[in-house]
Amino acid sequence: MKWAGLAANPSALHFLFAPLEFTTKTWDHFSARPEVFLAKGPVKPFLGFADDQMRRWLGQKGQKNIHRAELEDKHGYDTKYAMHVIRLYGEAKELKEHGRITQTGTS
Repeated sequence: MKWAGLAANPSALHFLFAPLEFTTKTWDHFSARPEVFLAKGPVKPFLGFADDQMRRWLGQKGQKNIHRAELEDKHGYDTKYAMHVIRLYGEAKELKEHGRITQTGTS
């Protein structure tokens, strides 16, 4: 199923571990066993995404984000890329060590 493969990416996995505000019978079925959506190497996509964000943060990939120039002027670097890098590496560590994600920061 194509949607199951999409659910296994780092951004979508957060939904399986996030606290619920409301639910449905179908969602309860899927969220009861989030490990089903974890690939054999669930950390690899997180590290790849984190590495990509790191390259963007360091200016080694893509163009400068003109919408966050104010952040760079104020702090000397793009704090949003930095936040993503820290969050993703932390989530990869937690997923590897505990098989779940409890850091539910926003993107």
